[in-house]
Amino acid sequence: MASFLIDLAKLYVEKCINGVIAESSYICCFTRIADDFEEERAWLEDATTTIKTRVDVATMRGEDVQANALFWEEEAEKLIQEDTKTNQKCFFGFCPHCIWRYRRGKELTNKKEQIKRLIETGEKLSIGFTARLPDVECYSPGQYIPFEISPSKYKELLDALKDDNNFITGMQGMGGTGKTTLVKEVCMKLKQSKQFTQIIHTTVSFSPDIKKIQDDIARPLGLKFDDCNESDRHKILWSRLTNGEKILLILDDVWEDIDFDEIGIPYSDNHKGCRILVTTRNILVCYRLGCSKTIQLDLLSKEDAWIMFQRHAGLSKTSNESLFEIGREIANECKRLPVAIAVIASNLEGKQHHKEWNEALNSMRSADDEILKFYKCIQFTYENMKNDNAKKLFLLCSVFREDDKISTEMLTRFGIGGGLFGEDYGSYKDARSQVVISKQVLRDSCLLLEENQNKVKMYDLIRDAALQIANREIQTVKLDGKNQKAIVEREKNIKYLFCEGRPKDVFSCKLDGSKLVILIVTVYKDEECHNVKIEVPNSFFETNNGLRVFHFLYDNDHKIPLSLPRSIESLKNIRSLLFTLVDLGDISTLGNLQSLETLDLKDCKIDELPLGIADLEKFRLLNLESCEIVRNNPFEVIERCSSLEELYFTGSFNTFCREITFPKLQSLQRFCIDEYSRPVNDSSSKYVSVVDNDEVFLSEATLKYCMQTTEVLRLRRIETGWRNLIPQIVSMDQGMKDIVELSLSCISQLRYLVDTKDIVFQGPNVVSKLVVLKLDRMENLEELFNGPVSFDFLKNLQKISIKDCKHLQSLFKFEQNLCNLKTIELQNCPMLVSLFRRLTSRNLVLLEELQIADCEGLENIITDERRDEESREEIHVDDDDHDSRASMFPKLKVLDIEGSSPLKYILPFLYTQSLPVLEAIRIRRCEELKYIFGHDYSMLSYRLCIWERVQCLPIQSYRMCNIKEIVLCHILKIKSVFILSITPKMLLETLTIKNCDELKNIILDTVDEITGGNNWGDVFPKLKSISVEDCMQLEYIIFGHDNHDHQSPSEINLRLPALKYINLCNLPGLVAMCTRQHRTTFPPLVELECNGCSHVAIKSFRDFGIHPISKSQDDAIMKDSVVKWY
Repeated sequence: MASFLIDLAKLYVEKCINGVIAESSYICCFTRIADDFEEERAWLEDATTTIKTRVDVATMRGEDVQANALFWEEEAEKLIQEDTKTNQKCFFGFCPHCIWRYRRGKELTNKKEQIKRLIETGEKLSIGFTARLPDVECYSPGQYIPFEISPSKYKELLDALKDDNNFITGMQGMGGTGKTTLVKEVCMKLKQSKQFTQIIHTTVSFSPDIKKIQDDIARPLGLKFDDCNESDRHKILWSRLTNGEKILLILDDVWEDIDFDEIGIPYSDNHKGCRILVTTRNILVCYRLGCSKTIQLDLLSKEDAWIMFQRHAGLSKTSNESLFEIGREIANECKRLPVAIAVIASNLEGKQHHKEWNEALNSMRSADDEILKFYKCIQFTYENMKNDNAKKLFLLCSVFREDDKISTEMLTRFGIGGGLFGEDYGSYKDARSQVVISKQVLRDSCLLLEENQNKVKMYDLIRDAALQIANREIQTVKLDGKNQKAIVEREKNIKYLFCEGRPKDVFSCKLDGSKLVILIVTVYKDEECHNVKIEVPNSFFETNNGLRVFHFLYDNDHKIPLSLPRSIESLKNIRSLLFTLVDLGDISTLGNLQSLETLDLKDCKIDELPLGIADLEKFRLLNLESCEIVRNNPFEVIERCSSLEELYFTGSFNTFCREITFPKLQSLQRFCIDEYSRPVNDSSSKYVSVVDNDEVFLSEATLKYCMQTTEVLRLRRIETGWRNLIPQIVSMDQGMKDIVELSLSCISQLRYLVDTKDIVFQGPNVVSKLVVLKLDRMENLEELFNGPVSFDFLKNLQKISIKDCKHLQSLFKFEQNLCNLKTIELQNCPMLVSLFRRLTSRNLVLLEELQIADCEGLENIITDERRDEESREEIHVDDDDHDSRASMFPKLKVLDIEGSSPLKYILPFLYTQSLPVLEAIRIRRCEELKYIFGHDYSMLSYRLCIWERVQCLPIQSYRMCNIKEIVLCHILKIKSVFILSITPKMLLETLTIKNCDELKNIILDTVDEITGGNNWGDVFPKLKSISVEDCMQLEYIIFGHDNHDHQSPSEINLRLPALKYINLCNLPGLVAMCTRQHRTTFPPLVELECNGCSHVAIKSFRDFGIHPISKSQDDAIMKDSVVKWY
């Protein structure tokens, strides 16, 4: 028994000794603990760089970044910013502060383990997911005809959708009465009011396509149907729609009863927040679907119809009176149908001859039926168009499916291929311009709806009218039904055909293609042919050998294997070949199509780019967007395509791609090169981005060409050892005159962007269009410009971002006009000493954000060039001087500076009107900082202190009153932050102060501010949160005196009316909330947390009057608050 007790005692003694050793190591081994932490932190910095790169890549791909990745970045950033340099002393600085060492050592040990866990988590972190598509917010007035909206119907629909008891709301009205317009207006209002988290629109139409409807609903929800069976799609969708989220689902243009179960839409008994809005022409649809509320949209009143007609026709009081008479008759013939009025009136706008108006009236009168009248209206507008290209484009748009969104690029490629612009159309650029002009003509005539800048859509009734005008030469058919298949097989005069169905239905169709010009084929997934290569029969192309445009699209998320037959070579007139989501394998036979002008392989897979296309004399456009190329470097073929005008190569790089080489450069008018998939649009016609692949580089000739011609250039590697861009790569007279965005990274040999030291500079147009400049990890970059450049050299620059440029010494060495600069971001440039000269800073009239991080050598943000000419004592500011009256940084909203130890003054040259819209100040780890704004006026005649004294200025200042957030960390020299007199005007919401060693008071009440009154009223009227940590000499949270002997004759009452949160941590010198002369009140706190504060200070908070009310009420208020004492 005795031995057992001895053993037990030994065990406990051993544990105690180990515990004591472990605990004491926090004090004795503090330096080693700090070193270990810094070593782990270095690993974390590397991991953070990797994660940030992955986040950037996900963003460039158009993906949404997952919340856990953003949280990881935030946590990592906090640990990276952890200070290990500060060391507390006691006994007049001769001995280490043991209590502080113990706490800090234990804290760093725990955080070191946290870093290890964070690095492990980061290796497994999932970054991006497919971004949700926009819902009704993407609509703009140009997307629908501006019908007159009845205020009563608007309110009726809005109220119905706000009523949670209405599961299905119906909107019924004739075609063209403005149902869709009204619904979109109301839903935009609901979106703004956040009535629903998601509002999703899908068009059902006469022949519902269940798969398309499911996809339309799934995309905005970020929902994917990857690798799921067709039979499971509706289950996945139903599960998502019934998860409790408030979703409004708009089913537009419903013609007959639809099966919600087949789609995956819940019914009323289990909708769980999902609501339905149905628009239809047939009131029976509303009855059959069981609409809780049905709103019937009538035709316009006679007077409203006339008002709408006048607006679209441009009639005014000065117009010919006889036109008013004819106009009223035309409006009456439109039978109060808004779409008819909009089309016919828009066509008559600007026409002053009676003959044209009478022709329109007679055309309308020749039809008895209302729908025929509408068709006559469209036909009259079409026939009276003077732009032949617009007429051809109008008919071309009708071949696409109802409610299809048609891109301008697709219309250009179809238009050129289909011969709409003739055989001698010039260049692709010319043809695209004609499409844009024709599109605008149709838009102005209300015949096309503009989805966005790059897409259009045709109203369903107008599309029907266009098909009538085409007189069966344009057909859109579904081949899964025998009747429609038989009808299209009997037609002899089809010019444009859109057909869809399963592969076997499409390729077995026996078309008479003798007149066929454009053929669009969309095939669906067929379970019978799953993962089986589809063999296209020879007869398919042999019977359509007059074809000029062929577009084959697989309507699925994965590629369909397809084998092209030799008979494709019989397409002697083919101009445009387009494939989407097809695994084509060997396409060498396409090199024999001598008339081919366009090859578009979007989301396809091919064995290799065939060498034969380089010999095609008419070959002008190649689109390889997300195209998987199995073998060889495609640029070896591309460089030989001498007639190529446009090249789109995005997301298609393979392991064989090394050197990017363009074809004969003078022929290439438009190009887009990107590592990642990027849809083609009109935002930039010349774009090159290779930022993440170290193996890929531009050939010397291509690089020089891109420097001279591109609008957006993003490069990670330049092969040759040039020391500057201009004049070594591009001569000064050629310049980079079209560049809008320049982004360079990891190009170690560059020392300057522009070097004019040994040459004669020739003017401001060298980079005159530059808007965005980004430089990252440019190891040897010393200056942006070496030598003088013109004052307007960067006059269009809006954003500059420079990171990890270790040898950069100055930003703008010479005076520059930066009148459009909005954002400056600088990070980890340790040799950077200053940013601007004083006169340059006066031009920063649009600067909104100034962010500087870890520029350890930064001494001045603004330098005074006058010091080169005068002694320091002679510099003064005259009140009559222009500078003293002008506003500095009038648009600056965010000032964020971190890790600039030598910096003593942030903005030394500030005047009365400066910083009127500043919202956030964040200053961290600026150990030598003395003044945030201005110099100490004992040193200079600039009469501004760290935070200005109002009475020291010529007039009362209201600057900086809009600041909402202030963060001050590791500012060792600062003694106080505010003075009392400016606090009532400030709209500050959040105040955070950490590690400010010499800080004694946050708000200073100076002697000369006491006016004799004892009630100041509200100070910081919007302040919600105060957080103060690790400020060893802080005595008072709110108020202190600059003269400790001062005694106020009476108590001063102040209120902080919005304060909710107070967090105080490690404030050993804290005496109280405020001095005895000040009585401060605020409403009930949500949280009051004290950790590491003196007992005297804690007692002062316990006794603190939360409200000037009775003791019993005080106790109740304190109970409702979260109060933590440590």
